[in-house]
Amino acid sequence: MGVDYYRVLGVARDSTEKQIKQGYKELALANNPHRRIVKPPLTPSYQAKAQLEREKAQADESMKLFRLAAEAYDVLNDPLRRAIFDRYGDTGLKHGIRATEGFIEPYSYHCDPERTFREFFRMDFPFIDLVTAGSIPLDAFVCARVNGIRPKNTTVKRDLWLTFEELYFGCIKKIMICKKLLQPDGKSTYVENKVLSVTVDRGSLGGQMVTFPNEGDQDANFEPADVIFVFREVPHDRFQRDGADLIYTADVTLGEALTGTSVTIRTLDNRTFRVGIVYVVQPGYEKIVPKEGFPILGQPSIKGNLIIRFNILFPKSLIASEKAEIKKAFNKKFPTGLDCYETAPPLHYQITHPECKKREVIINSHQDTPEDNFD
Repeated sequence: MGVDYYRVLGVARDSTEKQIKQGYKELALANNPHRRIVKPPLTPSYQAKAQLEREKAQADESMKLFRLAAEAYDVLNDPLRRAIFDRYGDTGLKHGIRATEGFIEPYSYHCDPERTFREFFRMDFPFIDLVTAGSIPLDAFVCARVNGIRPKNTTVKRDLWLTFEELYFGCIKKIMICKKLLQPDGKSTYVENKVLSVTVDRGSLGGQMVTFPNEGDQDANFEPADVIFVFREVPHDRFQRDGADLIYTADVTLGEALTGTSVTIRTLDNRTFRVGIVYVVQPGYEKIVPKEGFPILGQPSIKGNLIIRFNILFPKSLIASEKAEIKKAFNKKFPTGLDCYETAPPLHYQITHPECKKREVIINSHQDTPEDNFD
């Protein structure tokens, strides 16, 4: 069952804006966490410990009410959000709805009840008494509009989820935001939708941020907040990423790990090539294919590497004859290290990639072998 914001604030569904503000004011003042600071007892005892536990439980309950009251006020004080909530409930509000002018984005509370409290009262401690106020510096009570300077509202951050393909090729994401704007009277507000264009450069990284200055809600007493979109990477079904390097994990059987195999890989730009593996795949072994990774941010013509890691699949069971054959095969002593080469390994060799206009790639022999091939 959804949350009834009217019940949270203790007001009727047809309540006025003034009644909603009064309901939030009473609930927020009564449950503000600054009024319920739990202090440890001076002398430890069973009774003091029990009292401390009760005070902690009361403080936790008050904090929950404080947060819920802030969210309820944030919804009911906004005409559009209140209209959606009245008709569709909190399910429609938090999942978005389709309207004649287009899809209305889902509502998400910014999860900062202190910010709602501060914006409502225009100060952090509206219930402070005069005795305490005498010890606070004068600048704590200076009006926000002194000398025409207004403080800036808290920055709004939103995650922007991007696929590997979008980060690899680059793209432009169109995001519609719903913001409050001031009426000509400088006090009342109205709601307007605005589309922001976020440019995703080739090779962009998760955690990268794009800032839109002053695109937050307008307020008579605060400068509009900056809106920041934080890039997040959607997990890929084939690859992982480490900076500009791509990591691919190939499943190989134990027999293939011992005797050699080839790995077929489909890249992010939809090319397919095959990499031959001729040496024994040991735990921790990696194959590196140069310049087949992500474009480097700011230098899209340069790419990182493709790192192939291996997951060796062991058989679940063996029959007696198979065990005998394996014992027979492993009965002799195998050379190790450089002794396993009939001749010294080459310093380097060349591979011609048919999909890249016969591009020539030089590979270190300690990472790849002459038998590697790309189909």
